[in-house]
Amino acid sequence: MHRLALDRDDSAALGALAVADVLVPDLSDPSRDNGDARVVKLPVAEQADGRQFVPTFTSERRLADALPGVGRYRRVALAVLLRMWPSEDLMLAVDPGTEEGLTFPAEGIRALAALAD
Repeated sequence: MHRLALDRDDSAALGALAVADVLVPDLSDPSRDNGDARVVKLPVAEQADGRQFVPTFTSERRLADALPGVGRYRRVALAVLLRMWPSEDLMLAVDPGTEEGLTFPAEGIRALAALAD
């Protein structure tokens, strides 16, 4: 993420991100969670302009700093998540709220997924 903060077009750094694992906040209620453990329920947040995004994090520390009330998360291969992205209107945010954070719209998600192949 540090390399991407310096150069958001660094293809090697984008490729490394595309094949990395990310942490997806788990906002489900564990007492009511009887579903399939392989299913990840994506949390959706909204920006001030109304655009929606899924927050993901590259470390436990970054997740805890951004969402201190969230104690659970799921570790997911970003490449898998990108290939199954649910909507063209939904953006992907990696480390939102940090100086190094990145947000990918639909075309960025497709390009990132292609780097994972």
